[in-house]
Amino acid sequence: MDIDRHFAEVCKERGIDLSAEQEQAQPEQPTPEVAEKAIEPEQAEETYRYYITPEALTHGSYPFMEGGQTHEAAQLTDYEDGAVQAYGYIDYPQPLTETQLSEVALLSSKNNPEVPLTTPEPLTYYAAECMEFPSMGEYHESLTLEEAIRHYEAIPAERMNGIKGIGFTLNDGSDYEGDFPILNGNTIDVDTINSIAYFRDSPLVQKAVADLIAAMPDARVLQPIQDEEALFLVDDANYLHIQTCGEGYDYTIYEKESSHEVDGGVLANPDISLLDACKEIFLIHGMPGETVEPVSLDLLEQLQDAQAVYESEMRPDTPELALDEYPMPDEELTQADLEQIGYLDGDMLPLFREMAQEFLTQDFTVYAITHEGAQMIFDEEDLVSQSADMIFAMSREEWQESSAFRVSWMTGKRTSRNESRRFSTMREIALQFTSSNIPMKQEITVLREWSVCRNTDLQWSVSITI
Repeated sequence: MDIDRHFAEVCKERGIDLSAEQEQAQPEQPTPEVAEKAIEPEQAEETYRYYITPEALTHGSYPFMEGGQTHEAAQLTDYEDGAVQAYGYIDYPQPLTETQLSEVALLSSKNNPEVPLTTPEPLTYYAAECMEFPSMGEYHESLTLEEAIRHYEAIPAERMNGIKGIGFTLNDGSDYEGDFPILNGNTIDVDTINSIAYFRDSPLVQKAVADLIAAMPDARVLQPIQDEEALFLVDDANYLHIQTCGEGYDYTIYEKESSHEVDGGVLANPDISLLDACKEIFLIHGMPGETVEPVSLDLLEQLQDAQAVYESEMRPDTPELALDEYPMPDEELTQADLEQIGYLDGDMLPLFREMAQEFLTQDFTVYAITHEGAQMIFDEEDLVSQSADMIFAMSREEWQESSAFRVSWMTGKRTSRNESRRFSTMREIALQFTSSNIPMKQEITVLREWSVCRNTDLQWSVSITI
């Protein structure tokens, strides 16, 4: 204590203020305002801040924009006076769209500049680094055609997340509003766009597509197939020949390896495009349709010639073949049945009334076998007027030239007479397609040609979930 008092007296004599020294020794405490400013991140003018929420961190990727700056935090941090908790933030020179925000779960800062409300153009372009998932890379929207092409060409190949391209955004108040691709890589897919009736009939969309084609002359353009006939190689396994007809589309399937005809029929849906008809045929016949390559129709003649040779080798030459070798048009009757009623010529094949009526409706020539010989039946009324025990017949030559005989003979499907198998041409098959993505059911009636079936009223109902 004496030392302290002595020290104080000495300081007083020398004019030293001990109280001022003590105040200087105390560390300076920051004001509350300085502390808040040190914690809150400063946001530059004309920038748009978006916080990385836990959901955004889980997403793992954020929209790319030239000039954007990302500031990540190692742990959950309070921002905006504790109103926001995030793992950092990203400052963009332009605002993000509502679609981008919802896809990546970024949170807009309350301090962002107000985005002026404008009436959107009915159609604009966008350019994306990945056309399948536009949010997974560089994405520019609300562009003119020139801007879209410039952004598309500026996307470097070495950091592509997918196939870059250009699309259009429709803002016309219809059910088809939103983004739709036009250019994928270097291909402008007009066929896919026009497969949607609304786009095909929209002057806005058609002009957008035409303008892009004109602006990019080096791009590959997939135009809709306008031909009424085409030949395709499907899955490198079968050829599909398809052509328009009165009911819709007539088609034949040939095996690639053997060039033999394996199936065919008529797709009774004339209101769809040729390519859509091919897709339905793939479903009907269980063909994957993963690769469909157009082939020159010049090959069709070779396929038909090979099929003709095959049929000539397989077709029986004489009527004396065994019953299990020669397919009769009505398998409940044989040549012997005609002989029993006195008709000995081998140029006719017998039919019961039911089968005679069915062949007559399919434009085959049908005869009534009487004691005077074969009398032509002119129409159904004429057929009905015949006696109840009348046996009818059709020409062996006409039967063997029919596709029904060819299919029956080649498939080798046989059965005993007491099974009462019937021949039925152009049988209707109802196919119901139920899609989990499209809330609608579409019934498609397909006319097929079958050699034999167990019941003349047979219909197939197939339920397929896509």
